[in-house]
Amino acid sequence: RVAAKRLKEKEAEERVAAQAEEKAKRDAERKLNQTRAEERAAAERRKEREAERDKALAEDRRREQERRDAAVQEMSVLLDELRTAATRENLELAKEKCAELRRKGSTAYHRSVATLFDKFCDHLERAKNGNTESMVWLARQYAGQKSEIKRDLPRAVAWYEKAALAGNAEAMFEFAFCAEVGKGCPQDKQKAMAWYEKAADAGNGNALYRLGYFRSKGLMGLRQSREKAFKLFLEAKTNGCTISNIDAWLEATRPVEDEGF
Repeated sequence: RVAAKRLKEKEAEERVAAQAEEKAKRDAERKLNQTRAEERAAAERRKEREAERDKALAEDRRREQERRDAAVQEMSVLLDELRTAATRENLELAKEKCAELRRKGSTAYHRSVATLFDKFCDHLERAKNGNTESMVWLARQYAGQKSEIKRDLPRAVAWYEKAALAGNAEAMFEFAFCAEVGKGCPQDKQKAMAWYEKAADAGNGNALYRLGYFRSKGLMGLRQSREKAFKLFLEAKTNGCTISNIDAWLEATRPVEDEGF
């Protein structure tokens, strides 16, 4: 009986232990599930915060892009207004827009354009006051293809002519060339020759070069003469001709008996 009693007690203890172990397992599983649920909830909250942060960043980027786009548009309008003022030679408006560009421009490009148009305004003012060097500078800007100033060949020719009439030898040559080839004005070879000769008389080396070229080829109504062409090319070089092949023409027209110049 004692042994049977002890067996029953042992079985009862084992049942209690098993029940305790089962309860412990259930508690552990419940705690694990609770922990996992809390982790999932925390992850969801993190995702929500990250989504809110990403949304806020995207909104900030959108606003920044809008601000930049507005600034670019403002600068584009300002540059167009400045170019228009320059094209119309409205000195006061060009100065005003140039000063505004200096205040609002934020890039090296804006600064370089402002510098160019400051120079343009200075030359325009001086040209209007009779300075022929400024007239030539303006003409070159209008005749150029890489300047911020809008290309306007007829206006370039007008400034060349005005400076030529005022006695500027460089302008005489440029005006003659325009008349010769019909650049910005009707082609008029007679007028071109007259101005080449005036420029040559004023000591312009490039005009002397053109006359030498015409003499060497018998063009523009001149009788072909190697000797006269050589003398003109020589005088052109002496007077600072900037045309690159002047030396080649000197050699091509040099008299046989002439050893040097």
